Amino acid sequence: MKKSTTIIRKKYPLDSSASIHLASLKKEYSNTFRFSATLSEAVNPDILQKAFDNIAGRFPTIVAGIKSGFFNYYITPVDKAPSVKQDEACLKTMTRKEIRECAIQVLYSEKEIAVETFHALTDGNGGTIFLSTLVAEYISLCHGVTVEYSDKIFDPKEPVKECELVDDYISYSGSSKNETDKQTVYQIPGDAEPESKNTIISKTYKIQDLLDTARSYGVSLTTFLTAVMADSILQLQKKRPSQKKNTVKILVSANLRKKFESSTLYNFSLYALPHIVPREKDYHFKEILQHFATQLKKQLSAEYLQNTFTMNTKYMNWWLFKILPLPVKHAILKFVYHRYGERNSCISVSNLGEVSFPKEIKPYIDKISCILTPRRNAPYNCGLISYNGRLHINISRKGKGCGLEEIFYNKLEALMAI
Repeated sequence: MKKSTTIIRKKYPLDSSASIHLASLKKEYSNTFRFSATLSEAVNPDILQKAFDNIAGRFPTIVAGIKSGFFNYYITPVDKAPSVKQDEACLKTMTRKEIRECAIQVLYSEKEIAVETFHALTDGNGGTIFLSTLVAEYISLCHGVTVEYSDKIFDPKEPVKECELVDDYISYSGSSKNETDKQTVYQIPGDAEPESKNTIISKTYKIQDLLDTARSYGVSLTTFLTAVMADSILQLQKKRPSQKKNTVKILVSANLRKKFESSTLYNFSLYALPHIVPREKDYHFKEILQHFATQLKKQLSAEYLQNTFTMNTKYMNWWLFKILPLPVKHAILKFVYHRYGERNSCISVSNLGEVSFPKEIKPYIDKISCILTPRRNAPYNCGLISYNGRLHINISRKGKGCGLEEIFYNKLEALMAI
């Protein structure tokens, strides 16, 4: 293990995956995600501000802005934590000015502490560590409890570790081979206007009930839920007989730290893209499960994931690309995002796994949630997170939607009732 050391820098490079999130920015869209903790008592904004102030320096690449240079974007830690804000709208689009100044926001409502983060700074792993550390510090200040620190709840007084500031896409890059995929993927319909607010359709289930159902089919919980989503989208397509039936493909997030040893707080995640092709005769749910179980086993293997991120990292760090001025790089990435970006899948299903707290803190926390910004072109997304024996599912939607969430929850509950 690398020795802890205090890192004091005025700027840090972005990781190899971050620039695409900047290329996707529009006036009405920023790829942000939200983690929140619902407490058993009212939030005190003044104490929350003090907690934020106390931990900000421990996360120099997260409590930070993103600025542009001649060749590259770079991260600039804030001199002082920004003010916490009253929560007015879930995942409100971050402006370019906000991203330059500080691309993370700490929000509060009556009993909820929320953190909204621009994805170029970190991924779900970094997001959960930051929220957990913030909530632990807040409860410690409120109630004088002694916090048991860990690799999931950081000690704010501990020096920053060098291993937290590493672009591990580069560290673990190997050989790669290009695998092309020219399938036309179904785009979930929607009528979202740029000014539309995000709607969150949430449901909570006992994790054991879901695990028992998934195990009865002989698959993991992630495979089971992904298959339910795919089946729901197949049904959605079927309701529109005049449309051409296109491939249903789900983007399933993967935390690479589970396959490659890493403590980085940069992005270090990827995705699998299991799919199913519609046919005249309806699929039995077990057939869909088998399709997805086979594909996810292959695509979530260390070898497959490494091949994928090596290919992406190779392009981003190619010497010719690196010497291009930033506006040229940005234009290329903007084209790539527009051409391939969200069009490679129907929806994201991101299962962040289980969040836990020490027994001293647990009584003060009722619920943990994860919400993803609805997609830019197809107005849905789905985030999942577990806490205290319950799985919280949040389907985010922009505009009126098309009924996908109702189909999904009805299917899920029908399968659990069997």
